[in-house]
Amino acid sequence: MVADALFNVLIESEESNAQWAATFRDLEVDPDSGLCELLYLRAVALDIAVITGLRASPRRDEVLDGYHARLERLLGERYSTEDFQARKGIYLESFERAVRAGPGKLSEGKANPYWEIALKFAEFLGSKDIALVTIGANFAQYLNKAHEFLKSVKIA
Repeated sequence: MVADALFNVLIESEESNAQWAATFRDLEVDPDSGLCELLYLRAVALDIAVITGLRASPRRDEVLDGYHARLERLLGERYSTEDFQARKGIYLESFERAVRAGPGKLSEGKANPYWEIALKFAEFLGSKDIALVTIGANFAQYLNKAHEFLKSVKIA
């Protein structure tokens, strides 16, 4: 099922998570909070990829529903689904506002939607440290990875 395969795009290896946890510790961020926010960030990237990548597909809602069901089970095991829904709303609002504004038109030098997301990521972790902003900028990589996956599968 496409939703299951898409969900697997979201999950990182234990080794990768251990590396991220060490990075968060080095930045004096609680590793569990950092990993949780990174999961939220990846999930929002997948949502945007499905919504934009399957815009015209009659199966878009089916794929989203299946993916969301798996995500909610994972979040329920580890993190708060309510926090995720709140973060998702804020991330999506920031992303959409930046897309509507266009490049270079946002205040404070924010030039694109990826930068908006990166700043929100660092803010949610209680810092504007450039290293955290840089980690948040991985959003673009997650979004591209999800778009590439969607292009590689046949969806009616």
